[in-house]
Amino acid sequence: MLSNGRVRGGLILLAGSAAWLALSATVVLWPPATVGLVILAASLVQGTVPRPRALLSAVRRQLVASYVWGAVTGATLALVYALDRSEPVLQVTPGQETALRLGAALWLGVQLYALPLLLVQRRGGMFGAWRSALLLALSAPLFTALIFGAAALLASAARAMPVPLAFALPGALALLGAWAVARKLSAYGYPHDPPAP
Repeated sequence: MLSNGRVRGGLILLAGSAAWLALSATVVLWPPATVGLVILAASLVQGTVPRPRALLSAVRRQLVASYVWGAVTGATLALVYALDRSEPVLQVTPGQETALRLGAALWLGVQLYALPLLLVQRRGGMFGAWRSALLLALSAPLFTALIFGAAALLASAARAMPVPLAFALPGALALLGAWAVARKLSAYGYPHDPPAP
C-alpha cells in the first residue's frame, strides 16, 4: 500500500510534469522549466517539497546554465530528429548513422546525471556538471546501464502510449536521475542534498 507522502509526492511530480509540458511548448522556457522540474524531483528524493517562490528563485540562479544545457541538448535532439526522418536530411553512411545514433543516445542518457549534479556542485556551471556526469557514469558502468535502460524503457512506453504516459514521463525521468545521483553520491561519501531552493 502506498503511503500518503508518496501519493502526495507523485501528484506534485505529475503537476510539475504538466507545468513542464506547458512551459516547454514555448521553446524559450524549455531549459529553465527542465531545471525547475529537476529541482522539484531532487527535493522529493530528499523528502521535501519546495515552495513555488523558492523554486523560482533556485531556477533563476541556474538560468545561464539551463540555457547552455538547452542549446547543446537541443542540438542533440535536432540530430536525432534529422536521422529519424524518412527523407534523410543528413547524407551519412549506415555505419556513421549508427555511430551518431549511439553517441546521441549516450549523451542524452548522461543528462539524467548532469542536471542533478548541477544543483549540488559548488561551481563549474554546466560544463562542470557534464564532466561530473561523465565521470559518475564511468565510475559505475553497470548501475549507469541499468539507469539508462530504465530511462529508455520509460521513453519507449511513453512513445507507444503518449496519453497518459507522456504527461508523466518528464517527471519520471527527472526523478530517476535525481535518485540515481543521490544514491551514487551517498555511496561515495559525498553530500548530495541539493541547496535549499
